[in-house]
Amino acid sequence: MNWSDYLIGLLLTQKEWVTIPVYMASLSSSMTGQLYGAKAALGLIAAIPPVVLGVAIQKHLVRGLTFGALKQ
Repeated sequence: MNWSDYLIGLLLTQKEWVTIPVYMASLSSSMTGQLYGAKAALGLIAAIPPVVLGVAIQKHLVRGLTFGALKQ
């Protein structure tokens, strides 16, 4: 699924608006090499919103996942 997200982001975005995977791919060049620090920082920043959202709705997710379970 990651490759389809990258491909859609690469093909459907414009030069001034890019998605995070496309921007992370652009952080490597022949002059500077791989910018691992910038990629790590961007990956961490990209991971924060889903983690915060998951923690915020954790109670509802657990209730929804166990709602259909059979009780014996």
